[in-house]
Amino acid sequence: MEDILDTARDPNGAIINGLSFPLPLSAIQKDKFSSEIEAWRLTEGLPFCNNKALYPNSEMRWGLASTAGARHWVHVDCNGLATFVDLLCGGKWWIIFRPHLDGEPDASSHVDLFLDDFDPAVVVKTWDAEAVLLTPGTRL
Repeated sequence: MEDILDTARDPNGAIINGLSFPLPLSAIQKDKFSSEIEAWRLTEGLPFCNNKALYPNSEMRWGLASTAGARHWVHVDCNGLATFVDLLCGGKWWIIFRPHLDGEPDASSHVDLFLDDFDPAVVVKTWDAEAVLLTPGTRL
């Protein structure tokens, strides 16, 4: 984190993208995107599930930090976890892609779409895109 801060303060600093800062003490708040919390709640106490286990915040919540100009290429966030971003400073332009399949009201429910030799560069013309500009204090 110190390297990212030092580079961000340098007008000629490199572009750096820090992708995993665990947040073990972050709040657990259920909302409509909290599929991981609902899965935890529904499986708690079932056979082979430890009844006294605590929700694994450090594995489920983490932060990102970057300097200006950082970017990601098209990717699918892992493990089916709900992703949200609370922007603290700077800005983030996030483009969300949703599969566009004629006649399908929710094409993203086809999980097999992302299996086998999934290559977003090849299938990109079959996607609907929505761009969102996040500014400090906003959440997606």
